[in-house]
Amino acid sequence: MSRTRTLTPELARQIQNDPRYGEALSHRVPEPGWRARARCLEHDPELFFSAAAEDPGPAMAICGDCAVRGACLAAALNIGDCDGVWGGTAPAQRRTMRLLWVRTRTDVADVAASA
Repeated sequence: MSRTRTLTPELARQIQNDPRYGEALSHRVPEPGWRARARCLEHDPELFFSAAAEDPGPAMAICGDCAVRGACLAAALNIGDCDGVWGGTAPAQRRTMRLLWVRTRTDVADVAASA
């Protein structure tokens, strides 16, 4: 049995309504140097890459008002990074978001190629 989720219209709507995903879309290509402004730099990296059984809530709270949250999430979705907390999301959330992210990137490339 496969654990891969299928991108249903309902799941796509849920992802599109997530403000973190919207921020990532607006930073589809993160500007150079975004990491230097990240709030996570002020904290122990272990907090953001804790064991799977540990609560990612404290790390996600730090991301909550980070100025580069969108760029961070976009970078993780672009490379498919599913470890740790990125852009205020846990690994399972990013795996789901990536279903739409990849499809959107493919759709954009198809439109550009046909123009």
